Amino acid sequence: MARFNGRYTGSFAGLEDAGTVNLTVKGQSKEFGVAEALSKVENDFKSANSKGMSQKTAEVLLANFDAAIGAFPETGNQEYLEELQKERDYINQCVE
Repeated sequence: MARFNGRYTGSFAGLEDAGTVNLTVKGQSKEFGVAEALSKVENDFKSANSKGMSQKTAEVLLANFDAAIGAFPETGNQEYLEELQKERDYINQCVE
């Protein structure tokens, strides 16, 4: 996640005060700031996709993507949101 002088930059611009979101990590709910949650789900997606995604992993990723995207504020980078939605759609195909 890119920061410059304490402010999020690039894809994470506009997420400074976006609040928090709960994600499932190793079977437990954990609270993250929205920018951190988005970074985490994206990194988890890339990692799982490179290793081959199991059905259970895809289901957890899908739920985490839904939670993180649901917390995405209107002030956030809309191009980044579109990319996240494409990744979410890909995961959804893995679940079906």
